[in-house]
Amino acid sequence: MVHTFFQQCLYAAIWTGSVLLVTGCSTNTNTTNQSTQDALSIAETTAQLDVHVDSSELDTGLLDAAQNSDSAGNDGASDDIGAIADTSKPEADSLAADTVDLDQSSTDASAGDSGVTDTVTVDSMAPDTQPAPPLQCGFQVTWKAPVATEIFALGDAVQLQTEAVVPAGLAAAKLMVQWRANGLVLSETPLIGGKSDLSTKKLPQGQVELEAQVITPQGTCVEISKHSVTICGMKIAENFDIKPTNTVWKTYGDAYWDKGGWLEMTGNVKSKQGAFYDVIHNVAPGDASVRFRIATGGGINSGADGYALNFVEAPTISELESIIKTANAGGCLGYGVAGACGNMKIQGFHVEFDTWQNKKDPNQDPSASNHIGIMVDGDASDHKLHVPLSNLEDLKWHDVRVDVVGTKVRVFWDGVKKLEKVVPDLNFRGGRIFVSGSTGWATNFHRLDDLVVLHGCK
Repeated sequence: MVHTFFQQCLYAAIWTGSVLLVTGCSTNTNTTNQSTQDALSIAETTAQLDVHVDSSELDTGLLDAAQNSDSAGNDGASDDIGAIADTSKPEADSLAADTVDLDQSSTDASAGDSGVTDTVTVDSMAPDTQPAPPLQCGFQVTWKAPVATEIFALGDAVQLQTEAVVPAGLAAAKLMVQWRANGLVLSETPLIGGKSDLSTKKLPQGQVELEAQVITPQGTCVEISKHSVTICGMKIAENFDIKPTNTVWKTYGDAYWDKGGWLEMTGNVKSKQGAFYDVIHNVAPGDASVRFRIATGGGINSGADGYALNFVEAPTISELESIIKTANAGGCLGYGVAGACGNMKIQGFHVEFDTWQNKKDPNQDPSASNHIGIMVDGDASDHKLHVPLSNLEDLKWHDVRVDVVGTKVRVFWDGVKKLEKVVPDLNFRGGRIFVSGSTGWATNFHRLDDLVVLHGCK
């Protein structure tokens, strides 16, 4: 780079290979054309030394002043240019630096001096330091919470927990765990005593891939622990502590709201059939998670028949009511309209709790055991899945959870996963919700409470 200055004198900056020399003339104001020619000659010499010259940086005031002085007829002595000590090419790596720092020191010439030489030192920057390679730490954290494949509502506080057996060499170090969701950093928390946890409400809707990675004072461990959860965008929640109004839940047949704060489908009475149906909500198709509590039992003649939580496609409430009125009692449990229970064509998904073995009267059950059944399209005989339960009919409250993820169905009973299987061609289409139940010669109470539906999960 060539820098030129004009302050009653002509200066030129020349790269010598190791330093940058700034040379100049005396302070005589009678600068002539020869001054200009000498300066340009120096610039040419510099260019031949492979020094990059930016002509835009030349002080145009220098040339203008020299020309003005010449036109005025001033006689001036030719400028004395300092000799160049070393004309060798600059080293390649010195020119490679992105930024050049100039530390310029100069000695001002007094009047009449033959010239001034300013020395400028060029500091060549070293290449950028490469990031430290990842560390092989030899251990990684293990996920403790949430449970794998858990499903939450959007905005819920999700507790993330990990544990690790830390090697003795790192036990005293300050270790951190970095938490990520779909590749984005959520936070970093200390790993103390081999444990670290984070409570977050920032998980996005849909399938979320979680990662936990240990960070040491020396760098980040290459080992990564992965986990997955599902976040649903919509939530329906009903606790039935107060009597539902007809603007939200309507009743059909023998169903009623109990003052204890739950829905009862039949009461402990023979030959009853009843239902509650939601006239507000419409469950989105796709993945969903349904949670509720049930209590059945206390009946006569060994107890019967059972009840079901149902989701059916019905564009209007009148169509939903038509399905409920068409459904048969007994083994059809108040939802059966197809197969042995009728010839109506519907799109539906049913979770039934069956306490009586039907043997083609009219439908067929898979065994004599009380069971949870997964049924579709209003057919009470076609058990896609079923889980025998010995304590179904004890009239105690039990927690039920059913997840539908694609074609896979998971069934939990009192927090324990009882079943996880794929139902071929399953297409959960959501729809409107209703609960139904029936009795016959044998009876039971059929109670349901604390309904939560998580949907819109994709």
